[in-house]
Amino acid sequence: MLNRLIIICGLLMPQLYAHEDPHDVIHELTHQIKKGENLEDLYMKRALEHRSLGHLKSAKNDLLKVTKLNPKQFYAWLKLAEIEQDVAAALEYIKQADLVVKSPENKALVNISYAEHYYKLGSEKAEMLALKHCNVALSHREDKFNDTELVLFKAHILHCLGQFKERASFLTEASKKNGSIVIRNKQIDGLIDSGSIDEVTPIIKAEIESSRFTSSWKIRLAKCMIASDQDLTKILNEAIVEINQRFNPAKPDTTLLLDRAVANALLGKLDEAKKDLKSAELTSHDQLLIREIRDSLIRGK
Repeated sequence: MLNRLIIICGLLMPQLYAHEDPHDVIHELTHQIKKGENLEDLYMKRALEHRSLGHLKSAKNDLLKVTKLNPKQFYAWLKLAEIEQDVAAALEYIKQADLVVKSPENKALVNISYAEHYYKLGSEKAEMLALKHCNVALSHREDKFNDTELVLFKAHILHCLGQFKERASFLTEASKKNGSIVIRNKQIDGLIDSGSIDEVTPIIKAEIESSRFTSSWKIRLAKCMIASDQDLTKILNEAIVEINQRFNPAKPDTTLLLDRAVANALLGKLDEAKKDLKSAELTSHDQLLIREIRDSLIRGK
């Protein structure tokens, strides 16, 4: 999801060990720690090295040492939340960060972390809290639409909550001010889901005329055609043919798998759709998109 804290921590400290083996770095940091100087800085660095190796217990121990040395080190509290497996415990770490944070940018980071962890709980109530914290994070940004990840995360939560009109409106505003092609395409999906078919159909047809690859746009057009009870078979089969031509089983493309899943679902081939969705779940890191597709298939959208 919005995993930016490791980058921020990296920027916070000198890149003294950028090209060294993490094991060697940990050994050197441990040697320096024994001298008893600059402990906060050294424990933080060692925690990040442990984290890079997946040594979460060791990373947690070092981060806790940082917070004991300096309870106001909010990056350490947020990093503890990131590696904590128990969501309730992670939220307590975030709360500690929230108590000491001051700058608007850092307040935004704290609220993003709140949103991420409430989202993990999965209930509608928790998703509402995640949405609340997304809005707070955006309010702390000078240009709230400049953070593409945060915009997409809020849009995803709105999708999960079934707030399709709000999602379409938010993405339309974001698309005007951000310029990201990803947000622009999400805006079009949002308009389809909200029922703004007349508005979006000409845009999709123009994309089909001008694009080299048209399968995703033909699937979008098919969704628009549902409202007027048109036959979807021809356009969806054309999309599937293109997908099959582009698809490489040795290196499966998640976007193509998900597009084919949607096309087959619209054709009523639910077993084929479930097969592609399952394959996408195994190969993709974008679990937010997969959930949106799964939820859409369940809702019949």
